[in-house]
Amino acid sequence: MTEDKYLEIKDGYVNNIKKYIAEEGNIFPHLTIFANLKDKPEENVIIHVPIESKFMASEKAKEHFMEEVVPSLAIELKKKFIPKGVAWTSEAWVRVFDKEESMPKDWKSKPIQKEVLIINIEFEYKKEYFTL
Repeated sequence: MTEDKYLEIKDGYVNNIKKYIAEEGNIFPHLTIFANLKDKPEENVIIHVPIESKFMASEKAKEHFMEEVVPSLAIELKKKFIPKGVAWTSEAWVRVFDKEESMPKDWKSKPIQKEVLIINIEFEYKKEYFTL
C-alpha cells in the first residue's frame, strides 16, 4: 500500500468518524480493520468490529478482550482477508487539572469537563494517534 493510499484511507476514516459523531452525538467503541480480500487482492475492504460494553467494564474485561478475543478474531479474519491496518476508536472523558494543582486521592471527584475522541491507527509501516 502506498503512502498516498494510506493517507486517503486514514483521512476518509477520520472524517467519517467525525461525521458520525456530529450526527449521532457519540460513538461506540470499535476496532476497524483495513484489508484486502484474499481471493481479490486488489479489493480494499473495511471491517468494523463493535466492542461490546462488557469488555469495557473493567481492566480485567479489557485484558480478556485483548488477550483472548482479539487473537481469535485475527485468526478468523486472516482466513478471508489480508490485513493492512487497524484502527481503534473510542470516546473518553476529560478532567482538567492545573499544573500547580496536586492530584487528589479521589480524582474522580473532579468534574468531567468534556468528551474527546481517541483514534489509534496502525498500518504496516505507519502508526498515528489522534485525540479530537
